[in-house]
Amino acid sequence: MTSLFVRRPDLLASLAVGAPAMFWGIFWIPVRRLDEGGIDGAWVMIALYTISMIVLAPFALLCWRGVRTAGWGWALTGLLTGGSFLLYGNAFLHTDVVHALFLFYLAPIWSVLLSRLVLGETITRLRLLAIALGLGGLVVMLGVDSGWPLPRNVGDWLALGAGFVWSCAAVRLRQTGEIGSLEQTLGFYVWGLLIGGLFFLLPLGGHSAFPELSAIGGWTWAVLVATALVAVGGNLSLVWGARQLSPARATILLMMELVVGAVAASLITDEPFGLREILGGGLIIAAAATDMLARPAPLAHNSSQG
Repeated sequence: MTSLFVRRPDLLASLAVGAPAMFWGIFWIPVRRLDEGGIDGAWVMIALYTISMIVLAPFALLCWRGVRTAGWGWALTGLLTGGSFLLYGNAFLHTDVVHALFLFYLAPIWSVLLSRLVLGETITRLRLLAIALGLGGLVVMLGVDSGWPLPRNVGDWLALGAGFVWSCAAVRLRQTGEIGSLEQTLGFYVWGLLIGGLFFLLPLGGHSAFPELSAIGGWTWAVLVATALVAVGGNLSLVWGARQLSPARATILLMMELVVGAVAASLITDEPFGLREILGGGLIIAAAATDMLARPAPLAHNSSQG
């Protein structure tokens, strides 16, 4: 196994991206508990980002020199990575789950196009097959019976934008080899929290009042802190892996969220898990496996440039 990772270091990076994607598949479980405990809507993400910033504060001293050296390049990457997840989370407040998931996970298309335009990556037949399998699994699993879900409202546009911004973020992470993973993760939360605050200034609606802190119990606080800790570790892993992978592969691997989410929902709730979920999940897993069969192609441009 060790020799395999030596020959194919991209496989370890793929695991580093795929594992956090699986966590996001069960992210709704602690979010539901937090909602029951008095933290709902967009405040969940604000609370998680705030706790994460407190956790990362001691490490900020260790990487401050790297942040200063990177300058606006660090800020741009943080805006893209943190902003994509904030857009994605807020999309669910303004549209239904099917549209939000479908429009966000069009991201592999944007990723492969941006990889070609910005990084000079070759669009191989194997990658096109992987994207077709992933999108096919997406359609089957979500059961898009009424046709292609075009954006209809602000939530749909937020989801579509989140997928595109994530694709830009994946390209940016591939470019910025001189900025460490810890610095990138810190930027994810710093700029993501800023964007999260700005959302409350926009006349979008769907935002609840500030939570009553005195009414939040100890168990809810424990869930909040534990979720934030796992999310910090997951995002650090995601950033580290995405820096070493093609943006298209990183985005395809993120679709594992759908598979894990469907399985978890069927085990914990009354959500069905039948032939459609099995076939759709199988296609998504096949997409990830197909893309990982290919060895990473060298970039036409220098990937370490900021």
